[in-house]
Amino acid sequence: MTVDPNNGGAYVQITLSKVYDEVTGARRELQDLVSTVRPMASQLVDHEQRIRYGEQHGATKDDVDRVIKRIDERIDPRITSLERWRWAAGGVITVLSTTGGAFLGKLISKS
Repeated sequence: MTVDPNNGGAYVQITLSKVYDEVTGARRELQDLVSTVRPMASQLVDHEQRIRYGEQHGATKDDVDRVIKRIDERIDPRITSLERWRWAAGGVITVLSTTGGAFLGKLISKS
């Protein structure tokens, strides 16, 4: 900010080089954005084509059920192993806390 006593106060001076730098920076950011969004747009078109194909060729409830079953078959073993680990860890923690508490109680009572 610059103060000009003849002009009666402060003013901001923006040079042409500063404007040019900002415009070129904005252009670069826009090009980056376009390069990021363009692949996503093609995926949307592909998804729309799959939907249209299903509508034209009559995808049935059985088709949808088959896809859901395949997804479940991939995910179910992972979830089962996580649940198994969680229950085992909970059991171990319970046993350790109970025996640890009893052991600590015996130590305190002997003192």
